[in-house]
Amino acid sequence: MSIRAYDIVGRERDRLGEVPVWSVRDRCLWWVDVLTPTLRRYAPATGEHASWTIPVRSLGCVALHANGLILGTDVGVLAFDPQSGATSLLAQPEPDKPTHRLNDGRCDRHGRLWVGSMNERAFVPEGTLFRVDPDLSVHPMLDRIKVLEQRLKDLETTAVLSEPQTRTKRVEVYVDPQGGVHDEPVPGARKTVTYQRERVYRRQTMSEQIEAAIADAEQHKVEVGVNAGIVAQFGFRTQGDTAAPTNRAYELASADLFFTAGIAQNTVFFADLVGLGGTHPENEIPTLTLINGYSARLQNQNQISVREAWLRTEVMSGKLAMVAGRMDLTNYIDHNAAANDETSQFLSDALVNNPMLGLTENGIGFVSVYDPKHGFNGKFGFQQSNSNAASLNESLFTMGEVGYVARLPKTGEGNYRFWYRTDNASGTGYRSGFGTSIDQRLSPRLTLFGRYGEAEATVNWNSFYSGGLKFDNGFGFFPGDVWGLGYAQTHLQTSEKERVIEGFYNLSLTEKLKLSFHLSHFLEMQQGGTKLGYLFPGVRLQANF
Repeated sequence: MSIRAYDIVGRERDRLGEVPVWSVRDRCLWWVDVLTPTLRRYAPATGEHASWTIPVRSLGCVALHANGLILGTDVGVLAFDPQSGATSLLAQPEPDKPTHRLNDGRCDRHGRLWVGSMNERAFVPEGTLFRVDPDLSVHPMLDRIKVLEQRLKDLETTAVLSEPQTRTKRVEVYVDPQGGVHDEPVPGARKTVTYQRERVYRRQTMSEQIEAAIADAEQHKVEVGVNAGIVAQFGFRTQGDTAAPTNRAYELASADLFFTAGIAQNTVFFADLVGLGGTHPENEIPTLTLINGYSARLQNQNQISVREAWLRTEVMSGKLAMVAGRMDLTNYIDHNAAANDETSQFLSDALVNNPMLGLTENGIGFVSVYDPKHGFNGKFGFQQSNSNAASLNESLFTMGEVGYVARLPKTGEGNYRFWYRTDNASGTGYRSGFGTSIDQRLSPRLTLFGRYGEAEATVNWNSFYSGGLKFDNGFGFFPGDVWGLGYAQTHLQTSEKERVIEGFYNLSLTEKLKLSFHLSHFLEMQQGGTKLGYLFPGVRLQANF
């Protein structure tokens, strides 16, 4: 191809063409039209042109990936498959800033995406620089760069040398008949090899020293956080015994104070102190599962208790993690991404956990998690679920889970799990249970979830299933809002049944303050065939700082 001053190779005009990236593997040029928003490709060898319209408001950058491309958009960082045209959300650096979008970005040699953000409406300098790591964690970098710049100014007149290091060097010498050693050949000398040791100092750049100091301080510092919430609910009887309570109001207040400390390389200590007080509907309304998931954390009114305290260490480059201490095993087994947290998702406990897991309270335990971040993963652990037990032999639950991370065509990431457990909580031998769980992202804004489980009882088996949808990533009033709909049914061997339906809308007021509205209905089919129904509207205010 002859080259003049320039050649026009594009067939279509871009409104704002930016970020050209050459793919050595595919021998083609990628770039983006920011405002259309369109991803374009040109192959010089064949003259082929291709374009993809991305379902976002604006497209800031494109970066190469082993299994496709990475895109920076107003929605966040997306994975894109040119073969199928499917996108999936990987990370959201600024979910609470709807007027911001990601702009220019590049990957470094470690596979990390460095990308900047901007306010595309006001055009004021309020964007920032982010680093998105391969584990999808997002790190704001401007503040860290400012710290490094200040330290460079403080150290610019100081020589920076490394700690002394011992270096062994291979040396060829010549030994004469009298035993003299020479660097060059001499008559009658024989050539031999020896090794010399020397202590050396390496001049380091100041940024290397500063990075090492910051990393060391980051690893060993103690972080303190607070998670506080208030839940107000109202109970209205819709069906059943007229003597049953109705037109009641309830309120629970909760505060978690948690500590995290890096005590050794790849080892973290975590402790969570919780205080909980107030009234909850389970005190007077008989349901098979908890109406308010916060009630599962209530041990003693208006008292502070240790909810969790454990050590976590990672080996095999982070693929294998081991945790030991006081824990909640349901944070690891059957951990559903769309329905697993009563502080930010559903309130009804039947849509927070699978009751067939059988755990009633936190306790001493151990769990190992093997997670290569793709394909199959596995978990195995045990936990005691009775604070009055005399030894670890009593009320011991042993659980194992096999999971698979799938990326189906034209959809996002999906997690598929199967678990099995045994326990001796009944005191009459061991009983078993099993279940399955999925959460599959159908689009960047829609996730499908479902659970099923069975547990051995005295005579027969208890069973449970649930399912629903979660909507997020701009599918609401504000970009950070989340809302969902769910249904759950529990069936006990005693012929008792429960049907639960709940909807919630979690409004993102600020980055640290959330307000959610809930509406749930419980229908209890009790022994003898009687039915009892209740409607529970509620409000939850949650703060994290």
